[in-house]
Amino acid sequence: MSRPIGEIVPLRDVKLILPKVGRCKGVRALWLGCDLDHRIGPSGLEITVPEVREYKVVVVEGGL
Repeated sequence: MSRPIGEIVPLRDVKLILPKVGRCKGVRALWLGCDLDHRIGPSGLEITVPEVREYKVVVVEGGL
């Protein structure tokens, strides 16, 4: 079976904003097991994911 996409181009420095999240103990990339840069801003929790290839799972601990 062949994929419809021949090459996946990674995205770099992807910014995620989770609205209505006012606090957080930590944010990490699940499979890499590393902490991710984040801060609580006026729009909610702002997370920077350094690289996304096929997909990335992000764990937010202690939110809302």
